[in-house]
Amino acid sequence: FESGAWSKLPPRERKAVLQRWAALLRQHAPELALLESLDSGKPIADTTGADLPSAIYCLEWFAEAIDKRNDEAVPCGADFLALVTREPMGVVAAIVPWNYPLLMAAWKFAPALAAGNSVVLKPSEKSPLTAIRIAASNVRDGSLPATERDEQAGLEFFDRRCGAFQILVFIQRRSNELLQLLVLQQFHQGVLAIDAASLPGSAMRKASGVVAQDG
Repeated sequence: FESGAWSKLPPRERKAVLQRWAALLRQHAPELALLESLDSGKPIADTTGADLPSAIYCLEWFAEAIDKRNDEAVPCGADFLALVTREPMGVVAAIVPWNYPLLMAAWKFAPALAAGNSVVLKPSEKSPLTAIRIAASNVRDGSLPATERDEQAGLEFFDRRCGAFQILVFIQRRSNELLQLLVLQQFHQGVLAIDAASLPGSAMRKASGVVAQDG
């Protein structure tokens, strides 16, 4: 990040790089969908019809937004000039779960990269293949300054024996100590309240949601 190879790149050039990357992912979408299906256990129809198109669209959307957000001049007295500027924050660490590996990764790296930040992506050790593949395509294509690291990079911080809750507590504590901005995103199966008339359909949808990732 400090080198400015990405953070100081003009917005239009940053946009062009992310658009080229999105086009590269679209070109390799069948391969990525297969990897996603093999890795996470999803039906191939789900990865080809939903997960991959959504991930690519996410990257395209934020790439297109790069040169659409402008700095602002704040109204003030004639003797003053006040500006609101949008600048990259630095290095963004992104940890993604196993069940939507590429889509949830795109939710994190697309806006962060669009804003000029650097990203350290930690995929789940249970489903890392698409993250490794898109990083490799980037390194070979040369569009985006990137490097590949093995899974030991994640183990420097997290003990694999810890549960998700313990990891969240650890990250929260370290973020507080370092005065770093932290955004936690956690999904869970909630309580379902339905009426008797809609029971069959609701039960089917609930069951489908529970086992959707089980292959």
